[in-house]
Amino acid sequence: MDRKELGNKVRYMRERKHLTQQNMADALGMSSAKQYGRYETGESKLDMEFLERIAVDLELTLVELLAYDESMSFNYCKQANAFSTNSSFHEASDKEREQYEARIKDLEEAVAFAGDEQVAPGAVGGEVVVEAAGSVLV
Repeated sequence: MDRKELGNKVRYMRERKHLTQQNMADALGMSSAKQYGRYETGESKLDMEFLERIAVDLELTLVELLAYDESMSFNYCKQANAFSTNSSFHEASDKEREQYEARIKDLEEAVAFAGDEQVAPGAVGGEVVVEAAGSVLV
C-alpha cells in the first residue's frame, strides 16, 4: 500500500468520526493541522508507531485502520445500525413500542365498539348521539 492510499484511509476514517485535521493534530501533539495533513495526502511517510497512535485516536485498532476498504463502508454502517448495542437506544425503542402497542389495542377496541354503534345523523355541537341496537341515546 502506498503513502497516498494509506493517507486516504486515515482521512476517510477521520471524517467518519467528524474530526478535523486540527483535532487530530492536537490529539497527536503536533504543531499544526497542516503538518498532520501531510500524512493524509501522502507527502509524509506514516510509520507503524504513528499509525497506531492515529488508530487509537480514531477509536480503531491498527488492523481495522489498515484493513479498511471503502467499498465495505456502506455495509458496515448498515450493520452497525442494525446490530447496535447502544442500550439507551433499545430501551427507548422498547418503551415506544409498548406505547404504540397499547395505543393500537385501544384503537382496535374502539373500532370494535364503533362497529356495534353508529353516530346518529343530526348530532350537533358537543352532543354525542349514538344509535345502538335500534335505540337512540342522547
